[in-house]
Amino acid sequence: MTTTTGVAPIRADEVWELVAEVWESLLQLPAIRADHAFGLQGAMTASVTIDGDWTGLVTVTMPPTTAVAVTRAMLQIPETDDVSDADVADAVGEVVNVIGGNVKALLQGSTSLGLPRVELEWAPVHAQLVCRAGVEWPGHAARIGVWHLPSTATSNDSMGEAR
Repeated sequence: MTTTTGVAPIRADEVWELVAEVWESLLQLPAIRADHAFGLQGAMTASVTIDGDWTGLVTVTMPPTTAVAVTRAMLQIPETDDVSDADVADAVGEVVNVIGGNVKALLQGSTSLGLPRVELEWAPVHAQLVCRAGVEWPGHAARIGVWHLPSTATSNDSMGEAR
């Protein structure tokens, strides 16, 4: 887990705890803390903004096969059935929405949560990493990031391609 201090009043361990809770309650998958990288080629990133006394983004990034596995787990779709792109976008967007809501609840002051968005090969280029947590389960891995946005940036300013 990666942490940058002094950017937000949130600790990396707090983020990891809520990721583990969300993984187990929403997806009914055991969450194992992981800090290894995976290729971002074709990766899907869901993000949600937090605006108010603190401004930032929460992101969930995963390879396409992991996004499909998350969708199957969340929507209880059997391995024999097809998974549509719309189902994948809805499921991954819901994961970031739930995690973002939990991150928002950890922050002091008045904040609001934006709507989730899902993009391919996207990274927040104008944001400063606050903390990042990796989660894995057999055959899959995902990365959750909390990012601080400068007060002059908007969520649209933070768009960019993954590196």
